[in-house]
Amino acid sequence: MNKKCEHCGKTYVPQSNNSKYCSRKCNNKAVNKRRMNRYRNDKKYRDKINQQQLKRFVERYHNEPGFKEKHIQEYIKWRENNREQFNEYSRKLFKQRYKNDKEFRKQWKQRTRDIYKKNKEEILERNKKYRKGEYGKIADAKKRSKRRRQLKFIPLWKNPFPKEIPVDYHHINNVLTIPIPKKIHQKINGNLNGNNEEHKKHNKKWIQKIYCLDINTILK
Repeated sequence: MNKKCEHCGKTYVPQSNNSKYCSRKCNNKAVNKRRMNRYRNDKKYRDKINQQQLKRFVERYHNEPGFKEKHIQEYIKWRENNREQFNEYSRKLFKQRYKNDKEFRKQWKQRTRDIYKKNKEEILERNKKYRKGEYGKIADAKKRSKRRRQLKFIPLWKNPFPKEIPVDYHHINNVLTIPIPKKIHQKINGNLNGNNEEHKKHNKKWIQKIYCLDINTILK
């Protein structure tokens, strides 16, 4: 009697009554499929296989000649080709270890202190240059808005003014900001004497003059 293969669906002549597959290839594919389903669904089985693979890898890494150098070269190539994925993975591992391992947290803090003591002058000069740049100014404005008034900071567009003109970011609402020259923005200070409405009207007029835009239309 002909049978139907449970893997590929072809009909074949079985050599015994217990046969389920037409060939050795179909048998191996079906076994691999069952193992993969068990690996995905059964956590204990998955941990057992991962431990076995790790033991084999460690034995080959330390004992097999040439395996260590080959693995390092392959890892360097993968890291260069998948830089973003590697950075995300390394950040997750670092955060987990920093939260859970107290000794690692102490060592890391001590390491950062030692690096700061050795390279204090270079770090301070680098921070000054960063604060003078465009991204540093935006970072300072974000800190001020969070600290003083607990506001969020999302600029609608980049700073269009040249470096010679100092710029402030005016809050349209609790989230959105627009770059304006510093002298114009600070001419009427909203925090002093409760002049917040006059501050908004003053900057609203200047935004219309500079960008030819109305704040109400932007918010709509």
